[in-house]
Amino acid sequence: MIRIGIIGSENSHALKFSELANLDRPSSGKRVSGVAVTMLHGDDKEQALSVAKEGKVPHVVDHPTDMLGEIDAVMITARHGDKHASLALPFIEAGIPTFVDKPFAISLDDCQKMIDAAKAKGTLLTSYSTLRYADHVKELQDRLDTMGEIVAGVSTGPCDFSSQYGGPFFYGTHAIETMLAVFGHDVENVTARMVGNNCAATVEYKSGFFVSLNLLHNAAYAFHAVVYGTEGWESVPIDLSSIYANGFRVFIDMIRTGKMPLSYEQLLDPIRILHQVVDATEK
Repeated sequence: MIRIGIIGSENSHALKFSELANLDRPSSGKRVSGVAVTMLHGDDKEQALSVAKEGKVPHVVDHPTDMLGEIDAVMITARHGDKHASLALPFIEAGIPTFVDKPFAISLDDCQKMIDAAKAKGTLLTSYSTLRYADHVKELQDRLDTMGEIVAGVSTGPCDFSSQYGGPFFYGTHAIETMLAVFGHDVENVTARMVGNNCAATVEYKSGFFVSLNLLHNAAYAFHAVVYGTEGWESVPIDLSSIYANGFRVFIDMIRTGKMPLSYEQLLDPIRILHQVVDATEK
C-alpha cells in the first residue's frame, strides 16, 4: 500500500485526490487501488478536518513535516505557487516521491531549487496541470497525424491576472500545459498583449507554426483547443471529467515505475512561458 500525504487542503484537488484513493465510489472516476491518502495538512485546521472527513483521510497534522517518516509519497496542492518550494523541499530532500500541483512555482528560482534537490537526492519529482492528461487532449494528440503538417493552433482557458493566488500563474498554466501537451515543447518566441482583462498571446514554435493562446478573465468557463493542419483540422472543447483520475494515476505510475512523466526542462517550460507572457503584457 502506497501511503500518500497531501499538503494544501484549501485546494479542491486535495479532496478529489483523496476520494480517488480512499472512497469506493469517487466523484471523479474509478478508485485507484493499492494507494491510500493517510495524512493531510491545511493552514485552516477546521477546513482540513472537513476535507479529511469527506475524503476519509485518517490523520490531519499540525505541521507538514509531521508527515516525514509516515508516508511514501507527497502531493503539494497549496493554491499559491509561492508556497510550493518551501512545502516540497523537505520531502524532496528526504527522497520522498513528490507531486507539485500547478503551477510548479511562480519564481523560476524556486522551480530550480526543487529540481536541484531532486537531482542531488535522486528523488522522483513531477508537476503538471491535470488537464494535460484529459481524455480529450489525448484523443487530439492521437489524431495529429491525420491532419498533415501543423500550420497553426489555439489553446484557450480561464485566467485572472489579479488572482490573490499569484495572478495568472494560478490558472494560466492550464491553457499553457494543454498547448504543450498537444503541440509540444519546442517553443521559440512568445508575444502577448492585454485586451481589457483578457490576454491574447502568440506562441511561435521552432517548427514554423504558431499557437494563439487565449487567457480569458470574463468569458464563460471553458477550455478549448484547435489544431489546423495542411490535411485537416480539429476543434475540441475539453471535458474536465477525466482529469483528476488520469492525473492521479500518472503520479502513482511514477512511484511504481520510478520513471518521471516529464523531464526537468518540461517542468520549467510552463512557468518560463507564463513569465514571457507577463513580461510582454507589461511592456
